[in-house]
Amino acid sequence: MACTISRGLADNSAVARVTYSSYVSDYNSSEDGMDGVDSLAEAMEELDLSSEGESKEGGNANTNMTLLWDMTRPLVGQVSKIEFLKFQDDNDARTVFWHSSAHILGEALERLYGARLTIGPPLAGGFYYDSYMGDGTGDGAYKEDDCELLLLILLLVFVYSAM
Repeated sequence: MACTISRGLADNSAVARVTYSSYVSDYNSSEDGMDGVDSLAEAMEELDLSSEGESKEGGNANTNMTLLWDMTRPLVGQVSKIEFLKFQDDNDARTVFWHSSAHILGEALERLYGARLTIGPPLAGGFYYDSYMGDGTGDGAYKEDDCELLLLILLLVFVYSAM
């Protein structure tokens, strides 16, 4: 939808803020993973992006629910308002971007170094992931020289996602 308005808008937007007046009849938010709790959901609650006069019956009734919505996901109902949020202009866009970045970093730490992830929320100015690397005697421990590889992985993912 953003592309039909402006290619520049689509290229520069990180996420959409969508207000649904109702969902399609067969939409179930729990099947879509929207009922899970993670740091992004908690951040949305802190930003008061939860329901506005919600009256849900099994996730399909009229909702007036405002959600941060991945711009590549199809819309699942009647939209009463949509905003395309740019990273440089909106705290919610930065939170979503850093939340995704933390997941990518965590996945790289698990796959490359056998790390066991602990916590990795988005922060006001970025993201991080704490991880348990074992007792330090194994080959999988993170070393200072590994920083370049992890940064390259993050860079490649974000360049690819912008295409």
